[in-house]
Amino acid sequence: MATSRIRLLGASAALSFVLGMSLPAAAQDTAAAARAFQTAQKAELGEDYSRAAEFYELADSLVPSPEALRSALRSRVKAGQPALAAGHAEVLLKRYPTDDTSRQLAESTLEQVEANLVSVKVSCGATPCRVLADEQAATLEKSNEHVFYLEPGRHSLKAEYPNGTTEPRAIDKPAGAVANLSFKSPPPPKAKPEGEPSTVTVVVDEDMDGISPWFFGVGLVATVGMGIGTVVSGLQANEAGDDFDSLGRTRELYDDANRLEVQTNAFIGVTAGLGATTVVLAILTDWDGTPEPQSDDGGDTSSWHLGPGPGDLGLSMEAHF
Repeated sequence: MATSRIRLLGASAALSFVLGMSLPAAAQDTAAAARAFQTAQKAELGEDYSRAAEFYELADSLVPSPEALRSALRSRVKAGQPALAAGHAEVLLKRYPTDDTSRQLAESTLEQVEANLVSVKVSCGATPCRVLADEQAATLEKSNEHVFYLEPGRHSLKAEYPNGTTEPRAIDKPAGAVANLSFKSPPPPKAKPEGEPSTVTVVVDEDMDGISPWFFGVGLVATVGMGIGTVVSGLQANEAGDDFDSLGRTRELYDDANRLEVQTNAFIGVTAGLGATTVVLAILTDWDGTPEPQSDDGGDTSSWHLGPGPGDLGLSMEAHF
């Protein structure tokens, strides 16, 4: 028997869905960054410099800007936190090398404080990472290379990758020393148990118009369920952001809000893929369920195998006639 392979991709529909969801999210980030910047200014006027720095940093993490990062640096200096201020100085030099205002502030800050601190240089390898020092975020953004500062003494560092967090590495350096560390991304988790990839086999007569509506129903239920999960995750992310604004202003609450935001974005992508697959199933479904009369010899039987297609948002079908 001849074998034909049909690949049905929902990339266009998924891309439109994701873009439609990302535009409001970008507008929300801009508005949230503006609110965080205003809150930081009020805290700075009240001489609560540590709180001001946290909100300047939050504003910069939502919408990166030299103004927010320079303000965070100045607030850390006024709060008596030279290590964090020096870390911001290194980011300014890396991110805005042609901005004279940022460069002058960064260089003057480093001249004042780096002799009393430990300079830490971290290489994350091919995959960008974020570094944790003593279970606290030492870097707010992910990058392949990091330079930041710590107080002299013993510290525990580990790198946070999309696949997970590395084992901690200890350093113990005096003031003025330099610590060089390299981390490597953990291996990705296994998507499926060992063995043959999972497939769904649908056996139909060659004269039937399509597949059973049962498959469309399963796809619809999965899409709706994931959509509900996306909404719930989005609400949790917003609530975590509100908690950071009004309650804790701690690094733990910031990390929790950031984790929920990443989780929500992942749910959006999965929901888009399920939606595209459900549309394909709807097109292939035999809605009346009535096969045409078979030939005298009973007709051949066709096997349809549904499985993952190329990329993350695909459906691959293989038919044998």
